[in-house]
Amino acid sequence: MGNPPDANHGLSPGLLDLIRADCPSERNVLDVGCGQGRLVLAIAPDARWVIGLDRDEDAIAQAALVAKERGIVNVEFRVADAETSDYRRLGRPIQMVAAHLCMSDAIIERAADGLSAGDPLVFAAFHIDQWKETAKVSRFAYSEDRLRQILGRTGFSIEHLQVECHVRQFASEAEAMQTLAHLRPRWESDGRWGSYLAYLSAGGRDLTQSHVVVKARRR
Repeated sequence: MGNPPDANHGLSPGLLDLIRADCPSERNVLDVGCGQGRLVLAIAPDARWVIGLDRDEDAIAQAALVAKERGIVNVEFRVADAETSDYRRLGRPIQMVAAHLCMSDAIIERAADGLSAGDPLVFAAFHIDQWKETAKVSRFAYSEDRLRQILGRTGFSIEHLQVECHVRQFASEAEAMQTLAHLRPRWESDGRWGSYLAYLSAGGRDLTQSHVVVKARRR
């Protein structure tokens, strides 16, 4: 069933290894949809420069504050939409695009436009089995076949594509509801909560966390 996300960084297992294996010390790295900067701050010690991009102003402000508090000087954060930004106009040439659970066809297309031949795109995205017990597939989730199609169409060669799956099992319905209480507001807004309660009432006790981790190189 695989391993749960990395406890130290809250990142999918294997993602950091794929990034570090591609000489980030010689590259300017762009983290798209960086949120509060977990991936940016994790790879900064190994990178020449890291730019974090996110449209959430509060998240960007928090990321910049944490970087300052930690004395990390080779990072910068910008408020911008990763799906519409021109990655060639960030003030520094981008030689790697990375992402953690923020991926879309539009982002892959922007990365293809912004990277030169030989440059890598490395990311973890939601897999279509993510939270499958809620009976709803996220619009940001990918199957392996769909990823192969969009990456091939946009000029990338896939070097690594692996699904990481961890199934959490609860002893009771009450334990599941208590453990997942932090997800309830979001799941109520998108219809997942009612479906998951029905699943629990029918005797289900699992919750699947499934990510697909990819490294692809611009042809």
